[in-house]
Amino acid sequence: MTTCEKITWLLSEGEKWLKPEYRSSGRSMFYKKSKVEFHPLGVIGAIVSWNYPFHNIFNPMLAAVFSGNDLLKQEKRWYLLLTNIFVGSPGVGKMIMAKASETLIPVTLELGGKDAFIVCEDVDIPHVAQVAVRAALQSSGQNCAGAERFYVHRDIYTSFVDQVTKIVKSVSAGPPLAARYDMGAICVQEHSDKLQHLVDDAVDKGAEIVARGSFGHLGEGAVDQFFPPTVIINVNHTMKLMQEETFGPIMPIINSAQMKNCRACK
Repeated sequence: MTTCEKITWLLSEGEKWLKPEYRSSGRSMFYKKSKVEFHPLGVIGAIVSWNYPFHNIFNPMLAAVFSGNDLLKQEKRWYLLLTNIFVGSPGVGKMIMAKASETLIPVTLELGGKDAFIVCEDVDIPHVAQVAVRAALQSSGQNCAGAERFYVHRDIYTSFVDQVTKIVKSVSAGPPLAARYDMGAICVQEHSDKLQHLVDDAVDKGAEIVARGSFGHLGEGAVDQFFPPTVIINVNHTMKLMQEETFGPIMPIINSAQMKNCRACK
């Protein structure tokens, strides 16, 4: 839907926004005319993430091609890149920026993070619990804007955890074409191993799993492509789960009583 909206906007508005723009030359240059012209950059390289395959390919392609550029989507030969777009991890982003700096190629980076979800004491707990679960589990947690760590006010911590636990236990993961499951697969099978490693590290350091969703009827060999939605409490910032980008359906919840500098949760 987002991609279709972008196509519609480009067809109706794109040409207008690419027209030259006349600007003021200032009082000291009143006798001159100034304008900004937009010219294609040339070949644009796009390295995009795998969580939204259709959108993440078409998003840079539409803008690049519409404005007169070429888009590089596979490297079977050498190209002269004049700009580069990357969506992914900070580690790879740093490598791309370092390489691009050698020839001063402009780089646009959309890098992973560790989005925080803060729950204050005056919220409607049942409603916010629903919002929080969706924020963590949308697209099986493989969402650039997904919530990855939850800070809950001490006065409502227990009630919030109970509500979230109830919801997550009702979530089932399975093949989307079956049309009876709530959550789909992890796009890259190896990523399930990373998710389990983050959970194991947290549990080894004292965290507790209080809820996990269920699996549907999965074919043999498909189990590793799915990861159950998971709620973890008693977490702290020494755990990798609270430091590294998860990009999966895991909800680590921390009580504000553990936090010394969380103003919103005091």
